[in-house]
This record gives sequence, C-alpha cells and structure tokens, in this order.
Amino acid sequence: VTHTTSDWSVVELDKAPQSIWIKAVRRLDAVEVSYSYDDKRYTMLRTCWLQDRCPVMVGLMGASPDGEGFEATFEGFEVKPLPDARRLEWAKRQKP
Repeated sequence: VTHTTSDWSVVELDKAPQSIWIKAVRRLDAVEVSYSYDDKRYTMLRTCWLQDRCPVMVGLMGASPDGEGFEATFEGFEVKPLPDARRLEWAKRQKP
C-alpha cells in the first residue's frame, strides 16, 4: 500500500510454498489482504487504510526487505469489480 511512500507488512509464513494465492478486497475505506496455500482457505494478512470515495490503482509487486532478493512469477492476475456496501444498500432501496 502506498500513500506517498509504501508501507510494508512483514508476516512470516509457516512454510515456504511453491505457490501462494493473494486476495485483496476493498471495503469502503480499507483493503483486506488475505493469503492461501490452496485457493480455498484464506488467512487475513492485513487491513490497509484507503481514503474513502477515492479511485485507486492496482498492481503487483514483490520485494525483499533483507537478503539478496528472490525470483517471483505472477500468474492469473485479475481485477473483479464487486459492488460495495453503499451500492448494495442503494439497490435494496430501488426494489418495489
């Protein structure tokens, strides 16, 4: 997450998997970031603050805070628009 400068969430995983799934979901003024080893059970990694009612840019990045770095391959990246809480409430009020 970058607000002028990037911040880091450093969480040690219990194993070094061959692959990992990352899911980020915007919730009004925050993004919930979770990870999974199997794309079925997700564990929340962090909640990131975002300015409410403000567009964002989305992308991928890998970084190594220590050491000589690592190689990373990103596969299957996609962005899916989801209705937010305000839109869902508005839709409920539109039904006769």
